[in-house]
Amino acid sequence: SFSNHKDTPFTVTGILAPTGTPVDQAVYVSLEGLEAIHIGWESGVAIPGRTVTPEQARQRDLTPDAITAAFVGIDRKVLTFQVQRQINESQLEPLSAILPGVALSELWRIMGQFEKALLGITGFVVVTSLVGLVAVLLTLQAQRRQEAAILRATGASPALIAALHVIECILLAIAACGLAILAGAAGIAALSPWLLDTWGVQVGLRPLNATEWSIIASVPLAALLVGLIPALQAWRGSRKQGLGHVAPE
Repeated sequence: SFSNHKDTPFTVTGILAPTGTPVDQAVYVSLEGLEAIHIGWESGVAIPGRTVTPEQARQRDLTPDAITAAFVGIDRKVLTFQVQRQINESQLEPLSAILPGVALSELWRIMGQFEKALLGITGFVVVTSLVGLVAVLLTLQAQRRQEAAILRATGASPALIAALHVIECILLAIAACGLAILAGAAGIAALSPWLLDTWGVQVGLRPLNATEWSIIASVPLAALLVGLIPALQAWRGSRKQGLGHVAPE
């Protein structure tokens, strides 16, 4: 490219500690240095004969005449909105005062709708999985008649046989939740270095909060409820079963 600032190179004097934000992707220079690299440039193009060397740039007054943005801190936080209004209504310069916290809150509010959509999709996946679990258990009951007949012959009550189906549903749901947590933790641990190096976004593991634990706990609870369907059918069938139902080898 012919539009590179090769005449006034910068020297890297330090690398800041990572913050896990897009700030990590920025290069920080002084205002004077920014003025120096633009000497002799117009509309993003260097004008031949008007550029300067680093030695020539150091001999000039590089105090900027104008800046495009600045961070402003206020000691008295109660005056925040008053200062914002005064800046926005200023007649001296066409200024615009933006509160980063408010802007970020609005951004997260918008992203919250996307998070709710993902949560809804997760709910549909859980419901579909539970329906499939019930269908599998109902199908397996025909193959478990021998086991049920033996249990009945050894003194097991129909309620116990029905309870075994409910316990099986709950254990499968708990195992699925455990595998999901492990898979999620492994995925975050594997992608975290890549996200930090590529996008400057730090995503780390953290303990689950109360809301997340309640969502996970609702899965075994839902499995208990849907497990009542095959349990009821097993209870009805086991009341009529005995050793006579055991097929000969």
